[in-house]
Amino acid sequence: MKKIHQLKYICPNTRFNVTLAPYTTFKIGGKAWALCEVMNLKELKDLLIYLTQEQIPYFVLGKGSNVLVSDSGFKGVAIRLRGEFEKLDSKDGILTAGAGVNISYLLRYCIKNGLSGLEFLAGIPGTVGGAVFMNAGAFGGEVLDKVEKLMIVNPFGEVILKEKKELEFSYRRTRIDKGAVIVNVWFSMKLYNRKEIKKRISFYIKLKKQSQPINCLSAGCIFKNPKEDYAGALIEKAGLKGRRIGDAEVSELHANFIINKGNSSASDVMRLIKIIKDKIKDKDGIELEPEIQFIGFD
Repeated sequence: MKKIHQLKYICPNTRFNVTLAPYTTFKIGGKAWALCEVMNLKELKDLLIYLTQEQIPYFVLGKGSNVLVSDSGFKGVAIRLRGEFEKLDSKDGILTAGAGVNISYLLRYCIKNGLSGLEFLAGIPGTVGGAVFMNAGAFGGEVLDKVEKLMIVNPFGEVILKEKKELEFSYRRTRIDKGAVIVNVWFSMKLYNRKEIKKRISFYIKLKKQSQPINCLSAGCIFKNPKEDYAGALIEKAGLKGRRIGDAEVSELHANFIINKGNSSASDVMRLIKIIKDKIKDKDGIELEPEIQFIGFD
């Protein structure tokens, strides 16, 4: 573990043997070897170089949505982007956002500055980096539609700028090199009436509250929608709404959400995911693909 404890010299805001559950929207998960809160680009570059050289696994945690952490935790390092990665700026319709910016803060900034184009992200409990990596979308919009450029740091500490034409987007995924970390995003926005932007965001949040369990402990949608269908509809038609294992339950409000009723384990959620996948495969011949990321599972 000596190699792990060297992290404190690279990233001063490092804690060891940290339980990850409080840092996830599911409130589920065991301990990571270390949690590094990186404050600037130099720290991140030095950290990635060290972790790569020492072959220590790592992942970026963000706000902890769209992830399920194993009960046994993660044998590696969780990274959170803070400090200079939580800054926003805008000029001539281009919004520059650090990857650590909370989506809710991003949208408040857009309202204040009359910037329209990302209202569809309303109600997503994540960060800019996570939204771009997952190519988050709702209400007919996708992040890829608005991204102009990305700055990433690869596992060797090299800073790389990627223009839109160089980026590979697909449904719920942006393709970047394995181990690379998104650090800055440039969005193309439209100048618009602030009251109308706020009204649109409020409307989307209202719709989400009506159709999704956004006030419950969950990781968001569990499965990607298959072509020409909806995962939630398939799960509901299969009679799985309300299905429960331990404190993990298929939401009665939206069947593509699994919620933690209070004390669920990751193994409870995984068993429920398997039941859903098997049922839909047998009933509809469709192989549902998870949308969430699994951390610390063999």
